[in-house]
Amino acid sequence: MNNSQTPRVFYEIFVRSYCDSNRDGIGDLNGITSKLDYLVELGVEGIWLTPFCKSNSYHKYDVIDYKSVDPENGSMEDLERLIHEAHKRGIKVLFDFVINHTSSSHRWFLEAKKGKDNPFRNYYYWMNPEEIKKRGIEKRRETADSQETQPWHWVKKGEEEKYYGLFWSEMPDLNMDNPAVRNEIYEIGRFWLEKGIDGFRMDAAKHIYPDWEVNKAHDFWVEFRKKMEAIKSDVYIVGEVWTSAEKIAPFFRGLKANFNFDLAFAIQDIVKTGKVEKDIVKMLLGNYRIFSKENPDFIDATMLTNHDQNRIGSIAEGNIDKLKVAASLLLTLPGNPYLYYGEELGMKGTKPDENIREAFQWNS
Repeated sequence: MNNSQTPRVFYEIFVRSYCDSNRDGIGDLNGITSKLDYLVELGVEGIWLTPFCKSNSYHKYDVIDYKSVDPENGSMEDLERLIHEAHKRGIKVLFDFVINHTSSSHRWFLEAKKGKDNPFRNYYYWMNPEEIKKRGIEKRRETADSQETQPWHWVKKGEEEKYYGLFWSEMPDLNMDNPAVRNEIYEIGRFWLEKGIDGFRMDAAKHIYPDWEVNKAHDFWVEFRKKMEAIKSDVYIVGEVWTSAEKIAPFFRGLKANFNFDLAFAIQDIVKTGKVEKDIVKMLLGNYRIFSKENPDFIDATMLTNHDQNRIGSIAEGNIDKLKVAASLLLTLPGNPYLYYGEELGMKGTKPDENIREAFQWNS
């Protein structure tokens, strides 16, 4: 279930919040480089960096330019230095690759919204309201990973067609049925792998196709992995597929690793209640059987929380013994564990999102 090339412990860094090297109040890539020795001391062998490409938002999950570094996080040279210094210390670097959607300010969407004849129109999903209604897809149920229940949006109210944006009107979904879009994505992947990035955390991997075409997603990820492995044979790709084990399993055909949200919530429940409500071992063995049918070499990416959930420090109400139990479970159960920055300090934070992504406490 694991191989020697896979880092034994990963560490998720919310770039804006980790370490500010130039004292402008915003975390940056040079700040991360300055703390690599701390991470080595902690036992970290791989880091996952949240998005740092040019973007309109503080979290940068709406990308404007995929081959850039947002100036507030530093420069391309800073990134190259970070990768070089991480590799010198035996730390692999994952890049948060957001391909489910772009920013509404991305060049492709600015073109696409000009009209039906624009060559970029088909980079996104467009449909007229009658067709949307006829298919019964005008609304969706809220899910753990998206609170958007009205995923179809107007560019200008009353136009002939609306566009699909699962997470937000400013994050239009890309149309992966368009070979031109796929080729763009594969070229971006090549760009970063050739820069020295070791792999990708695939944001919203479950939603790479809209809900009504989810079965196409499994084949897409098989193709994606083949393309990336042709560039870098040992590329590490982990998916965010936030759903039940049965629905996660087919994603393992393409994504070797997927996050285990079921386990995270089970450990959180133990921390909250002090009781084992679910038989974790039974659940894991059952899930592993399901995953193995699709890919006997699957990697179970385990975690306590990430940048989308209340911090384990708050769930444990700051109780150091409870935090030790959580850490012991995470680091001794099978799988490839991920720490969220600050968990090693017991940092606290509850929703809204800004409060679970606060600055790392390097001093009191």
